[in-house]
Amino acid sequence: MYQKIASLREKKGFIISLLFASDFISILDRMVMTLAIALIGKEFLLNEAAQGWIMSIFFVGYALMSVPGGWLADKFGSKVVIISSITIWSVFTILTGNAWSWTSILVIRFLFGLGEGGFPAASMKAVSEYVRRENRPRMQAILKANGPITITLTPLITAPLMYLLGWRTMFVVIGILGIVIAALYLLVPRPEQLLSTTQEQSTKMPFREVIRLPKVWHFTIAWFGLNGAMWGFASWLPTYLMKSRGLDLLHAGIYSAMPGLAGALGTVVGGILIDKLFVNREKYLFLIAGVLGGSFLYAMFFSTSLLMILLYEGIAAFFLQMCIGGLWSIPHKMFPASSIGSVSGIMNFGGQIAAILAPVTMGYLITMYQGTFTGAVWYLMGALIIFILAALGIRFQETNGKHTNDSLNYTSN
Repeated sequence: MYQKIASLREKKGFIISLLFASDFISILDRMVMTLAIALIGKEFLLNEAAQGWIMSIFFVGYALMSVPGGWLADKFGSKVVIISSITIWSVFTILTGNAWSWTSILVIRFLFGLGEGGFPAASMKAVSEYVRRENRPRMQAILKANGPITITLTPLITAPLMYLLGWRTMFVVIGILGIVIAALYLLVPRPEQLLSTTQEQSTKMPFREVIRLPKVWHFTIAWFGLNGAMWGFASWLPTYLMKSRGLDLLHAGIYSAMPGLAGALGTVVGGILIDKLFVNREKYLFLIAGVLGGSFLYAMFFSTSLLMILLYEGIAAFFLQMCIGGLWSIPHKMFPASSIGSVSGIMNFGGQIAAILAPVTMGYLITMYQGTFTGAVWYLMGALIIFILAALGIRFQETNGKHTNDSLNYTSN
């Protein structure tokens, strides 16, 4: 029995599967709220602006912990941070199901975000610890594909259960599942037991030097714009389908999920294109995919046909997730493994500031425009423009046809 467990814990597939499962739960926790918010708003008599605060307050705590979480992952390794994060956010997921007022939900969701904030950087750090350097960009893109896959499955799984059991029970069930995954992650060995990356991990770049690199801030601003558009879109899509298109919760959840597979495919394709075809020309991929994704997103909101809404939504998801797959693959080629936690933590901080602003700002805009989504759509377009401009400001110099990890070989316009 013990030999079987020892054999399992040393397999890379087991470790990657747990990373995938952990990421799935972290996204599931967030996406459930986009479905539950309509029921919570009804129970506590909240308008759209108050509902937007419930979705946004999570990202305040999440953003505050992003940079410290990355630094902790670089200092102590990914395993400690991942287990701690999963455990903390799972406890507060359970508490979300026991909230008694709008204020209590705000406090719980803030602490929830604080617990989860260190996970993304630690997950990216784990890729640098357990995966060989040449395979990291593609593996990172595959892990990022978890996002649209989870977005696809979340409504299909949780909308029927929420309809039958209620939103409170749903949060309790998800929290318990997270605690189980945290317990399984205790079986994961430290990376030095599996892969000889000691020399690579020991070449430390001080945090004060990391934050001075211009390329770090180009990536951070780009992620600010892209994540603002993506999370604003995901947060309000179910409500849009229910209020503007007259769908009930169950059907809104199903229709919200349908473009997820296109998004997952786009994420993987983006990582492959960045690694193979757009080497040193990454900005052109971001420009093309960003413009196409924004165009179809705009068309979706102003289409009068439900069929065309779903078609445009799927195409938009494909191109925008292609940007995500590419953007998060590049750092593994540009930065030393010993600093990847700090770099991804800073990037994620920028993205979560956007995630704080998007739901609440769109909520106010929807209220201002008397329940229509016109102002909210232009907010999403503005976020994508920020992403495209930041991506165009990135320039990579070539070293024998490949990226260099030396920051001196990086320049920005």
